[in-house]
Amino acid sequence: MKINRLLAGILSLVLIAGLGTPAFAVFDEAGSTTENLPADSLNTRQETVSQPNDVNLLTNSDFETGNFAGWTTFLTTNGVASPNVFVFDTDGDSTATFSAQFKVGQVNFEGSGNTNFRGGGILQTISTTDGTITISADIASDMSTLQPGTGGNGQGGQFILFFDGVQVDSHLFGNIQTGTTLRSTLNAVVNGVTPGSHEVKIEVGRPNETCPGNCPFQYIDNVIASEPSPMVGGEIIPIEATSLILAGAQSFSWMIPVTLSILGIGLFVVSRKSK
Repeated sequence: MKINRLLAGILSLVLIAGLGTPAFAVFDEAGSTTENLPADSLNTRQETVSQPNDVNLLTNSDFETGNFAGWTTFLTTNGVASPNVFVFDTDGDSTATFSAQFKVGQVNFEGSGNTNFRGGGILQTISTTDGTITISADIASDMSTLQPGTGGNGQGGQFILFFDGVQVDSHLFGNIQTGTTLRSTLNAVVNGVTPGSHEVKIEVGRPNETCPGNCPFQYIDNVIASEPSPMVGGEIIPIEATSLILAGAQSFSWMIPVTLSILGIGLFVVSRKSK
């Protein structure tokens, strides 16, 4: 019986050593796991770091105001553009939204075979911090409202993306048929941007006169000029202010001392009865 009591005592010590500082999984109010902490440290404080998100520096970048608020429209030399904001599926996702609409060309035709793309476009000044700017835009050339098979146009339109007056990307829609829509994107990454004001500009042109008949419309939408936001770090959040979920220990190893302790208690009870 002395052996049983001794064994029960040892197992009880295992219980104290194994379960004296149980660990708990800690979750913040957003539901993100922070870390497993011992129960006696729940009154400590913990550092959290937020992930950076890209910030679009443009105003009214998707023209959802229904106008050109935040933008400046312009014309090239001998250019016509007929700028408007019109509901159109520019990006091809089957949902028509407000987009910048143009019908570009030459005011006075500059001769057969000329390659002078005339028209106009939009520009906006943004304020940046030191770093990298990522620019993108959805573009389209459209003749879908015209009866298919009734002709086409050899120049759907050229789109040029500028940053501070420097061309950073372009796309040329060539031949376009009636009853069709051509779509693409402009994309650029500009490195080494200094803090301050910078200009984002998209120019649209064609080397032909514009016309009321078989001439395409051009569209721009979802213009983005973004830079990573500064990483938010070092925010100290008291753990006691978060929603704690006691999710048990870090592993199933805690079951071993529990099992042994139950066995020890049983042996202790048996030894007492035997006495």
